[in-house]
Amino acid sequence: ELRMTYTATTDKTTLVNLVANLYGEDPSIFDLKAIDKDLAQVMRRMISTDGRKKRVVLIDNVTGTLKSSNLATLVTIHSLTGLAPYGHTEESRPNDITYAATMNGAVVDTDIATRSYTVRLKAPEDPNPHWEGEVKDYMTRNRLQIFADLIHMIENNPLKVRRRKSRFGMFDKLILSAVCRSEDEFRAVDKAISAENDRANEDQDKALEF
Repeated sequence: ELRMTYTATTDKTTLVNLVANLYGEDPSIFDLKAIDKDLAQVMRRMISTDGRKKRVVLIDNVTGTLKSSNLATLVTIHSLTGLAPYGHTEESRPNDITYAATMNGAVVDTDIATRSYTVRLKAPEDPNPHWEGEVKDYMTRNRLQIFADLIHMIENNPLKVRRRKSRFGMFDKLILSAVCRSEDEFRAVDKAISAENDRANEDQDKALEF
């Protein structure tokens, strides 16, 4: 699960595209209105021949409040099912997708806040105009080694701890704790994630105001 927030001076879509490119594909791009209007059609696209190759979904440039019961459902279900385009029987695929929403200072409702992680980027003081191309070239040359390093980190994770207030205990134990060097660092990450979720949670702000 992933939600991304940035300052207005950063290229907020670039990181999502680069993560998708690491898997060798561009992200699937969906409009939040389309997800709210017809979730079944969205899943049909994702189980299509081309959609099955995608590992990242991008919901770009969200403004105002990110509030969508369909999106909350989409990021939680274990598999995506439906009648694929030009298909005659129901098909499915694992929901092994990272959903990324880019936004500038937007707020979210409780359903999204409890299902998301915030990544906040700071614009570089002296940006390299060739940075994106250099990163893509590096990933192309080292893709298998990058995945091997990630697998090694997960398989040799000595912590296997989970966050105190989390819906995703398995993710915390197997993935999030694998990139932390100690339990103290993991607890600091836990505190930072919880603080970001609370800060962006519009429902909680309204409750406190009331």
